[in-house]
Amino acid sequence: MNKQVIDLTKQRIYYFDWLRVLATISVVVLHAAAPLLYEYGKIPANDWWTGHIFDSVTRWCVPIFFMMSGALMLNPGKQESAGVFFKKRSAKVLIPFIAWSCFYILVKMKMDDMEKNPEAAFKAILSDNVYYHLWFLYVIIGLYAITPILKVYIANASRRNIELFLVLWFVCTSVFSLIAKFYQVKMGFEAFPASGYIGYFVLGYYLFKYSFNRLSKWGIYLIGVAGLCITVFATPEMTEKNNGTFDGFFYHYLNVSVVFMSAAFFLFFKELQERINPAGSYRVLKPFNQASMGIYLVHPFVFLVLKKYFELDAFSFTPIVGIPFMALLTIAISFVITRVLQMIPFVRNVVPN
Repeated sequence: MNKQVIDLTKQRIYYFDWLRVLATISVVVLHAAAPLLYEYGKIPANDWWTGHIFDSVTRWCVPIFFMMSGALMLNPGKQESAGVFFKKRSAKVLIPFIAWSCFYILVKMKMDDMEKNPEAAFKAILSDNVYYHLWFLYVIIGLYAITPILKVYIANASRRNIELFLVLWFVCTSVFSLIAKFYQVKMGFEAFPASGYIGYFVLGYYLFKYSFNRLSKWGIYLIGVAGLCITVFATPEMTEKNNGTFDGFFYHYLNVSVVFMSAAFFLFFKELQERINPAGSYRVLKPFNQASMGIYLVHPFVFLVLKKYFELDAFSFTPIVGIPFMALLTIAISFVITRVLQMIPFVRNVVPN
């Protein structure tokens, strides 16, 4: 149970390369499967279950991005002023945020009959109402904004203190939502600093920083499997009770089941670190890693074009074929678009590597 001391400024974390690649692929798979979920009772049960399984087993993907960011950003060994921190990261976040918000507003104006005036566009950007996947950038911007404050806490907090923070976060965010859902009681207690996606930020640092004994590791793996089982088996039952309208309560990224899955997945790959061939894995994964942010940002547009102009989506084939086919095709096209954009001066900043 000793600290695992790793200087992030000097050593590459190779299992992060794998996590980033798998999380990026999983996001696209998740979005490819999503339309099937809202067709409960309207499509064959096997087709619905296929989409549900694909979506359930990939729910960890977005939390993993937050957890990796937390592990990297909250490292006390990486000393820099708040000014330097914001200067270094503003270009990597704000430029893509503004550029892709504008791009998707134009897409919606062209394809979705969005109101064509600057005021509507500005309100959409302010209210996170541009496109469904861009919410991630809003959260990341908020987490980056609070990082210098969190780093002071992390630098002075003991392991036990961080564990208390995580318990407060889990109870006030995940457990309270369970109580509200199943007992219709909205808890009045709040722990504002330990709420929302800040918890994943700190959880990523905690799992990265500290070592765990065999019993603790297997305990985390078991609750991860339990989280997956809860999502897989509770969701259709709740959907059935909701008169066939999809109930995605256990899909939510801050829900108990997804927290369990995300922690287990992160720790599992951390434990693989010594078994990963550093040179080989980095060489193979480097191009995809450099394109991962771009793939995330552009893939909904690729989905839209394939659907609108080529009539291709998960419904085009039997879902067990259609979902992976659409995901792989979309990833391939998004990868090419991203790499081309990264080669163009003044444009490459919208798809940072």
